[in-house]
Amino acid sequence: MLRKAPAIVALVVLGGLTATQAAGDEPLIHVRKDEDGYVVMAQFEVAARPEVVLRVLGDYEQIPHLLPRVTRSVVTARDGSHVVVEQTVAARVLMFSKELHLVLDVREDTDTIAFHDTCHQSFKNYTGWWAVRPSATGSTVVYELSATPAFDVPSMVLARLLRRDSTEMIEALRRAMLQGR
Repeated sequence: MLRKAPAIVALVVLGGLTATQAAGDEPLIHVRKDEDGYVVMAQFEVAARPEVVLRVLGDYEQIPHLLPRVTRSVVTARDGSHVVVEQTVAARVLMFSKELHLVLDVREDTDTIAFHDTCHQSFKNYTGWWAVRPSATGSTVVYELSATPAFDVPSMVLARLLRRDSTEMIEALRRAMLQGR
């Protein structure tokens, strides 16, 4: 069975507050505030087969090499399609910095990953999913995350984190997928 990623973690929790779709290969990213926190939705195309995309997403130990803000990513348990991944993310913008900690309970399927944080140390709620589908050019990757921070941060600062980090995450993942890692 292919391993798939939960995460790429707070990274998307770390998107853009408006939808963005530029010419060509730019990902569609939409982040909105709701009554409980933030909802992030992203979609992008990549010229790689779904099995390659899933292999990149599922290489948990390599996540810190792909995403420098993820300082730690360790599989602590695996039982068939159930995986537990512990991650630490360094979130920084201007003079604000925060270390985020997640223990992700991941359920893998052949083309989707559902995950949620069970430790609630950095987020009151952190749930989401990835879906990978074949497309004419390779694969369509869809991501959705609902996150409610357990810490206070000014909306303007969080908006900057969201805008910067989700774009960086998607571009880093896409590069790895194109290289077939």
